Amino acid sequence: MDLIQLERALMSDNQDEASAVISEAIRYKNKEIVLILIKHLKNTENKILRNEIALALSDIRNPEAVEPIIELLKDPKTLGSRGSLLYALRPFDYSSHIEILIDFLINGNFEVRHEAKYLLQLLKVRIPGDQIIKIKRAINEFEDRIDLLLETLDELENGK
Repeated sequence: MDLIQLERALMSDNQDEASAVISEAIRYKNKEIVLILIKHLKNTENKILRNEIALALSDIRNPEAVEPIIELLKDPKTLGSRGSLLYALRPFDYSSHIEILIDFLINGNFEVRHEAKYLLQLLKVRIPGDQIIKIKRAINEFEDRIDLLLETLDELENGK
């Protein structure tokens, strides 16, 4: 694979060209390609391209991709587009990042919550007690919200 072609495609505004080159890059699992993909993963503002790169790194299965993906999951610029980034973690060892997965399970949108749940289920390690407590607290908070909403709905429907 021509590394210069890969760089140019990832820097261009042509999404189709970038997608084609990324698809080709998956076939070559060498370190230089992984480093280029990671660099562009971290730097691109294009969320479609970011997701494609994350999924390509997942397909390549190079563990060097884990930390950059985790960093992006924490970055506010990925808010609303984290599902694919979480999905990209599936083949890796992300067990040192249980806390962020618990946070996404509790606070994420529908896709993020479900992907975080799946990743937690894949883990072959015991979830720390403080994280279990965090989930229980979130359940209590949601129950309080539901109670308030039900009470308000009842009052509104009955004209109180």
